[in-house]
Amino acid sequence: MAEVDAATSAQPSKLFASVFDGFAPEHRITVLDVGLGLPESLDFFSAYRCRLHFLDLFDEPVVRDPQHEVGDAELQQRFADLLQFPVGTRIDICLFWDFLNYLDKRALRAFSAALKPWLHAGTRAHGMGVLNDQAALPYREYGILALNQFKIRPRQGVQGACYPHPQAQLLKHLEGFEMHRALLLSDGRLELLLDASLEPGESLESLEAIETPKTPKTPKTPKTFEALANDCHSIGACAAGP
Repeated sequence: MAEVDAATSAQPSKLFASVFDGFAPEHRITVLDVGLGLPESLDFFSAYRCRLHFLDLFDEPVVRDPQHEVGDAELQQRFADLLQFPVGTRIDICLFWDFLNYLDKRALRAFSAALKPWLHAGTRAHGMGVLNDQAALPYREYGILALNQFKIRPRQGVQGACYPHPQAQLLKHLEGFEMHRALLLSDGRLELLLDASLEPGESLESLEAIETPKTPKTPKTPKTFEALANDCHSIGACAAGP
């Protein structure tokens, strides 16, 4: 297990290990992490056969700008433009961390609708929820130390607007997911374990319906596992494990 230095802290997890239930050891898993590709997470996933997609969404304009000023279709298209993966990609595990708390109800629907085509019936997700304004939401980033422990540190920059979501409201607007289990933490947040709620073939049909951006963005060159380990703030994809 990796060590925790004085500038960081550790957070235990009782649900994270369940994210991996049902995946055979020989199965190569595809993981979407919407935070930074931190060294601890890279070290953790090096023990698995997997493909990692690190896409730090916290500072994207679609999240930072006033979300109510954008129409529903444009909001979804902005997220779809960010969630561009190789053809045939099916995400097995989504790591949301605190990200969903920075989306209002409309942005939640738009984000999940843009993500849904890349999911499949066996996709699982993990994240942290804030139920109300009484629960604090520190601005921080997460790395994975072990199946039962995260490494957390303060996130640089200015924290964006936060939108607490009661559990029923979160599930109503987070299209394509249902609650598997939720655990109330001592600081008032919820640790969430989510399952995809898709019919077989539904994600394929949704993918065919995605609008092609009028001006395609220049694709980022994926970095190797070694390069990402040295530059944990990079956005890209890498293969890990034997």
